[in-house]
Amino acid sequence: MGPDGLDVMVCATNVGNRAASHGVGQHPYPTLGAGTVDTALLTVSAREHIHTGHRGLPAGQEPFGVTDFGFRAARPIGSRQPDTAFALGRSDGDVAVVRLAQHLGARGVAVRLGGRAPVTYGSMGDTLPGAERRRGIAVEPMPCPPDSFRSGLGVHVRGKGDTHVLRWGLTARRPT
Repeated sequence: MGPDGLDVMVCATNVGNRAASHGVGQHPYPTLGAGTVDTALLTVSAREHIHTGHRGLPAGQEPFGVTDFGFRAARPIGSRQPDTAFALGRSDGDVAVVRLAQHLGARGVAVRLGGRAPVTYGSMGDTLPGAERRRGIAVEPMPCPPDSFRSGLGVHVRGKGDTHVLRWGLTARRPT
């Protein structure tokens, strides 16, 4: 924990003798503490939405805002059921931010995603049992999209001795 909240750094080094594909991800699930997040405002600094096919696997990308998942500006989540990945745009230097708040200026939480986390996956937990449904939103920092080893989309190959560092963090936002 630091002055900006929780900071996470995951380092992976290829110690093998040949190149290897690499991906890693975590599953923070920010919540506002009470009730569902249906009325909460969500902001995602994304540049593209990675849409999925009928089996839930990535099928391509389209500019953010073209679909119903355009949360570039703060807007209520409502009944939307995002279960999708976003290619992140960068703001605040090399950091992308996903924010969740009760209303403009209210307390909330922000997930900061470093430059080596170009993708985040968002899900509302709609498949969880009753009382757990829609209590938060998964904001999962990842260096590559889901299913990238199969699809080839965004795969990163690390050479012998190469190190990859994934940085992300959580910050509680105070009311303004």
